[in-house]
Amino acid sequence: MHMRSTTVSVLALSLVSSLSAQQWHQATPLDELLKQIHARHHLVAEMDALPAKVPDGFNAAAVKAFTITAFTFDFAINPSPFVVNVGDSVTLDVTSSDVTHGFFLEHYMSTDVTMAKGQHRTITFVANTPGIFTYACTVSTCGTGHGDMVGDMVVQAAAVAPAISSFTPTSGTTAGGIVVAISGTNFQNGASVKFGDTAAVSTTVNSSSSISAISPAHAAGDVAITVTNPDGQSAMFGTFTYTVPGPTITSIVPATGSTAGGTPITISGTNFGVVGDVKVTIGGAPAIITTVNSSAIFATTPIGPLDIVSSAPRDVVVTNPDGRSVTRSGGFTYTLPAPSIASINPTAGSPNGGTQVTITGAGFTTALPVSVTFGGVAGTNAQVTSPVTLNVTAPAQAVGTVDVLVKVGSAQATSAGGFSYQNPAKKRRAVKLQ
Repeated sequence: MHMRSTTVSVLALSLVSSLSAQQWHQATPLDELLKQIHARHHLVAEMDALPAKVPDGFNAAAVKAFTITAFTFDFAINPSPFVVNVGDSVTLDVTSSDVTHGFFLEHYMSTDVTMAKGQHRTITFVANTPGIFTYACTVSTCGTGHGDMVGDMVVQAAAVAPAISSFTPTSGTTAGGIVVAISGTNFQNGASVKFGDTAAVSTTVNSSSSISAISPAHAAGDVAITVTNPDGQSAMFGTFTYTVPGPTITSIVPATGSTAGGTPITISGTNFGVVGDVKVTIGGAPAIITTVNSSAIFATTPIGPLDIVSSAPRDVVVTNPDGRSVTRSGGFTYTLPAPSIASINPTAGSPNGGTQVTITGAGFTTALPVSVTFGGVAGTNAQVTSPVTLNVTAPAQAVGTVDVLVKVGSAQATSAGGFSYQNPAKKRRAVKLQ
């Protein structure tokens, strides 16, 4: 047996649709109905044989089941529309609701079935030929509206499988939420997208060649992207790389501190690493980290810049162990405090002067004039070496204790009795014993 073409099916449908109620009513026997179709379209050679019913046990692409109820004078199809795909396994459960009706589906039934009121028949076949195929009631005694009991089943041609040619971006964080543009061919409305084995958060089919999908959360690593059309055909392509998200900074408190360093700060944000691995720099200098969790870093600021007049904002950079980093531009501002003296080393020297003295304190800068006096006499070669240290050569001075005064710009600090002038101890002459 052979199958007739889709063109034949369409012509047959056209004929059936054109028959009047009276013509159909008078030609209800199956052989007579077929003869009328053949004669009208001169297709006897094509229509001589109908394919036999396909037996159970076939291997079909999908299973489609329809309930067909015959009543005076129509067929109710559920679900509707009566559409299947080539390769589908189709089961029809046909029932008469009132009087005796017949049912025949061209091409897929070799003979009609008849059902008295309340009876049903099951018809099973594989939809192996695309086209439009007519069904009708074959019992003319069902009533004068018998000719209206006509319809069609559509068998859609096999859809072409989708194909993916590219997608961008090709990576995103494990948190998901990345919009990925997928390009390719044969995308169908209702297509779904998976990243590895996880469904996309949302999928939008823009056209047959474009899909936008939002990546789901996923463990770090590489996964393929799969597009699956509603007909079950799918395409897998490429590698989408899930990466651990980099750190972010939401706030730094406090955001200002002395150039002397040592200001305790809290850096708040997300995705921070672990203590000992995370690095924080302020203005390029490493901060001292005390505690870290995923959303906060507790640290102490390093010594600030050497050459500021009053204040200077500096970038704060957090770097995770994997090298990912975030920069808060101008995130911390160093301020120049009033000068202060914490220690003087050494605290004594010769009245002749020339002792090299290091003064430790705060508020020192190279951007302003700096001077040091010992008991009112200016030291020489005063040099700021850091925001907290300066070196100076003590001048000559009478024996005794004097105040040391450091002046930075117009501000000053005094260490009362901070330095003593002392004569060197006389060496005792050794006495030789006789």
